[in-house]
Amino acid sequence: MLGGWDLLLLKLFSCKERLKFLELKFLECLYFLDIYSIIPNNKDPLKVCILRRLKQLEFWVVFYQ
Repeated sequence: MLGGWDLLLLKLFSCKERLKFLELKFLECLYFLDIYSIIPNNKDPLKVCILRRLKQLEFWVVFYQ
């Protein structure tokens, strides 16, 4: 998900700026998943796995703020 420029910017950011950047990436990812209906209310194992990973990422972004 992170490209070359994104990684370079992360190296230049302070810790607080990195968290804001990751939060933005997380919200961007949720928006993408919502648009393409990847998180509907069904039991598809791949979609459930993606949702769990996103919830874990959300926890860490909130935890480190």
